[in-house]
Amino acid sequence: MLQLRWKATKMNWKKRWTISLAAVAVSVPAYSAMPESAGIPTEALTELSATVGKHVEEDHIVGAEFLIVRGGQTILHESYGWRDREKLEPMEPNTIFNIRSMTKMLTGASAQILIDEGKLSLGDKASQYLPGFSNAKSGGITVEQLLTHRSGLPLSTITRLDEFADLYSLANSIGARGPEFPPGSKFWYSDAGSEVLGAVVEVVSGVALDQFVRERLLELLDMNDTFYLTESEAPLDRFASLYVGAPGSWQKWWTPGEPFYPFAWGSQSLYSTPADYARFLSMLMNGGTYMGRHILSEDAVARILMPVSMMTS
Repeated sequence: MLQLRWKATKMNWKKRWTISLAAVAVSVPAYSAMPESAGIPTEALTELSATVGKHVEEDHIVGAEFLIVRGGQTILHESYGWRDREKLEPMEPNTIFNIRSMTKMLTGASAQILIDEGKLSLGDKASQYLPGFSNAKSGGITVEQLLTHRSGLPLSTITRLDEFADLYSLANSIGARGPEFPPGSKFWYSDAGSEVLGAVVEVVSGVALDQFVRERLLELLDMNDTFYLTESEAPLDRFASLYVGAPGSWQKWWTPGEPFYPFAWGSQSLYSTPADYARFLSMLMNGGTYMGRHILSEDAVARILMPVSMMTS
């Protein structure tokens, strides 16, 4: 069963912040299969829905969209609260959210596609593709370490959104700065490592990261409501605004219209819907295939799902 609850708490590069990805009016439940037929008691779904609704009612989040899929069928799909609270625009099913770090999964899947094709390997050094890593500190960092957050690179090195012209420049600056502890020695969640991985994908494939993800993943998975930045074809009237703050003090931080990210990042910058992201997850659950289309090898899926490290503090 896939349960997607759209709420995120993340460390900013300078301070702690909380963003409501999905923002109290509860929509009428939408079922494509009766819950009992999928082996889930209706009472359990009602309780789950009430729990999400309570988070909105108590102002833990501005709004939310909740999707449960089982056996390829939608069992529950509800929305709660506000897409834009100031404009009194209610959250609706299939609202498009800034999915932030859930972008990392598609960056990683892109690298796995290149590994499947023999164009990249887990043991390759980032320095083979990025000159900024050709130094004593960063020279040993591998693709596998970037994929598994064991590169030693920090959470983030970005101080301003407009600091770099492109992902390649950002990644090379990360390599020049170097890791904070010996690569491979422990797990440390790293946006910086994902930026580097995205840049490696660009160099190896010869196309921009957003183009690669769109052509090799989004289009094949029918993820038609998933976008980088605010692309010209993106339906901005379905985007959720972003809020920063805490219960009782939420403030709107971004309104759909102006691009938030200056270019596609490996760590974040995708916008998507719960239903679209469920297509990506279902591909993984089906061994790398979707609607008969071969996206990833079974070996790649096994690599993605294999636990590597315990979370460390």
